[in-house]
Amino acid sequence: MLLVMKFGGNSVSTPERVIETARIVSSYSKEHRVIVILSAIKGITDDLLSICESIKRNDIDAVSTILNRVIKIHKSIVENLAIDESKRGELKGIVNTLLDELNSIVRGLMLIREVTPRSMDYILSFGERLAVPILCYALRELGLRSVYLDGNDVGIVTDATYGNAKPLMDTTRLRLRHRLEPILNEGIVPVITGFIGGDQYGNITTLGRGGSDYTA
Repeated sequence: MLLVMKFGGNSVSTPERVIETARIVSSYSKEHRVIVILSAIKGITDDLLSICESIKRNDIDAVSTILNRVIKIHKSIVENLAIDESKRGELKGIVNTLLDELNSIVRGLMLIREVTPRSMDYILSFGERLAVPILCYALRELGLRSVYLDGNDVGIVTDATYGNAKPLMDTTRLRLRHRLEPILNEGIVPVITGFIGGDQYGNITTLGRGGSDYTA
């Protein structure tokens, strides 16, 4: 049987919960093919939205405070996750690269004091994009073969209504099947971002509130 397992932000909000979630996935993967859909860590999407609103108000102090909190939360989970040091080193590199990218984008938008719907979607995507490698590495620690992917890469094609995009279902079905079937056939567990798709030009879009459920 193919199972699509969707986990919310509470499921990865602490290092202990990450491991617990990984164990749940592992238990089902013994008898079934599993696809995991994951939300951002609890509170992170709201923080990223607050960063966007603070940029619009030119509230530099608020932006810095919230951004530092987002960085600290993710680094703390990675640092305290119960995985071996070689995996931790790889995961740190992945997460730090994403955090550096987020920081650069936020600083750039602060300079022009503008957040467009497209750039807001890009910022909001970091919540899920930071969460999926963390769970993926926890699964690997338990001996599973796992990869992490965002909804754009995996083939969720949407219109260009940033903030509340709608999947183009015929194209999405074809691309998902082409991308995921080989992974599943090799016994690999894909951990996929909820909430995120991409328009026909490859720009990141988001599916609106509840978008991770929609992805699943």
